[in-house]
Amino acid sequence: AESNTPDASVTVAEDATSINLTASASDGDATNNAITYSMDDNNLFSINSQTGVISLTGSLDRESAASHNVTVHATSADGSVDSTTMTVNVTDVDEFDAEFNKREACGAVV
Repeated sequence: AESNTPDASVTVAEDATSINLTASASDGDATNNAITYSMDDNNLFSINSQTGVISLTGSLDRESAASHNVTVHATSADGSVDSTTMTVNVTDVDEFDAEFNKREACGAVV
């Protein structure tokens, strides 16, 4: 298997519910064996083993991490393997509106 997605990256907002990231690989020998995809354990992302489509399965938080590296492995039916690391960059979303502290003025006029 030979990765066709070297060190790809995508940028998403921390409130994203999906990402647009797909791994792609091919079998360079004459047999053109089927490719299956897997990834290192990750609680934020999963991969479709047949299509290479990476899905968001957890919640992103820019304050916790500005980016996440996702290592994907492409395995050919003949046993050859290639890996690539993709980066998901996370942008901040303003979760809180700014507001003034409201105080009442107290005092006495003399």
